[in-house]
Amino acid sequence: MIKKNGFTIFEILIVIGIMTLLSAIMVSYYNNYSENEKLQNESQKFISVLSLAQKKAQAAELAEEDVCKNNQYIGYQVVINSESEYVLQRNCMGQSTEEQEIKSYSLPNGMKILSEISQVTTILYKKLSQGVLINGESVTRTITIENTSINKCFDITINKAGVITKTLRNDCIGQ
Repeated sequence: MIKKNGFTIFEILIVIGIMTLLSAIMVSYYNNYSENEKLQNESQKFISVLSLAQKKAQAAELAEEDVCKNNQYIGYQVVINSESEYVLQRNCMGQSTEEQEIKSYSLPNGMKILSEISQVTTILYKKLSQGVLINGESVTRTITIENTSINKCFDITINKAGVITKTLRNDCIGQ
């Protein structure tokens, strides 16, 4: 009787098939995890920009001497220009938006920002805690940041007092 010292081709093919299947599952889970992290980071960045606008308005902060050029200082605002771009601005009555812009932000591919109001949305935090206006109204509104790759989103709600809350939704169909 001859003793075998090794594996048959069939056994090797089975092991390779199992390893390939496990690798595909791991790559799928990793991609889903990284997309979830991207959504979490972008929604947190948007909330941080809103909080920054709120804090600067509460402090009535003007970064440079006579920054409003003798125009009335109103507060700080975040303007959502499109599904992928928003801007932090100082709001001085009578100044152009270029003079007021502090920083512009863009979302990465596969991410979009949606407003229940309109395409262009302005969230104005008035100076010295005088409240918040969303497109000129003192109301509670929800802004949604969606990751289209995984169909998940965060609803970011801003109430009349400027308090921000964030809620995860696992199904963003119909947005």
